Amino acid sequence: MGNCMQSENSHKKRKVKLNIKWTGVYDVDELFRAAAAPLQTLDEISTSLRKKTKLFKKSTFSHVIVDWTLTDSLYAMLYIFAANQERLVEQLKLKIKTHSPFIKVKKSKLPHDVVKIYEDFEGLVEVLINIPGQLSDLNPQIHHLVEEAKDFPDRAKDIIQNSSMGLKETFKATQRIAKNVSKISSAPTVLAETAENVKALTKALESFSNTFEPTLPTIEDLGTKARNDGILHPKQLIPKYWPEQPRIDLKLDVPPKPKAHKK
Repeated sequence: MGNCMQSENSHKKRKVKLNIKWTGVYDVDELFRAAAAPLQTLDEISTSLRKKTKLFKKSTFSHVIVDWTLTDSLYAMLYIFAANQERLVEQLKLKIKTHSPFIKVKKSKLPHDVVKIYEDFEGLVEVLINIPGQLSDLNPQIHHLVEEAKDFPDRAKDIIQNSSMGLKETFKATQRIAKNVSKISSAPTVLAETAENVKALTKALESFSNTFEPTLPTIEDLGTKARNDGILHPKQLIPKYWPEQPRIDLKLDVPPKPKAHKK
């Protein structure tokens, strides 16, 4: 069931910070000023997709599933719904669609903490719907920047050599220039991989209706068993009742790293 959309995991996530680092040399920074806004926008888009996906995985507790796909999270959400509300389709007015909003329920019938799970799903759907247009607008800007930035290292080098900067400042500025150029050159890859990820996740949502109907009895049976056992919370429900138990690995439930205190 959960492995039918392996294309969702067909590439590794890229966590490339695209923010421009300023050198403090006005003429050098002017070279990169036009790149700052498009790169920041691309960074925000890719980050929002990563965060919304992670949030939905966490809220459904499907992040403990080995070789996770979005389809796993969708089933996990429905298992949780079924445990918290009998007669899933009738009571929740559940509808599975091939287009947005893809999965529709009557939220007023769900407990408060379960509503949060559905709202996390809605948040993911929203970014998946909006991102293609945002990337389309951004695409020509990014590729123009890549072409324009090809001579940035030489131009920046000339500016620095004609400045009165000391060796330490020159070294620091040169490092930042190299990093900025690297960020610009990596932007098309980040853009393409973000678009690919959106496409795969959207495809999973569009095709979910094909697998839902045959599995509805399993979903309701699982929900009934969990409800009768008094297990309604995702953290207990998914590890115990997930149909493919060999795919459950609780070591994947890694607590978030504590934030470092600023000195």
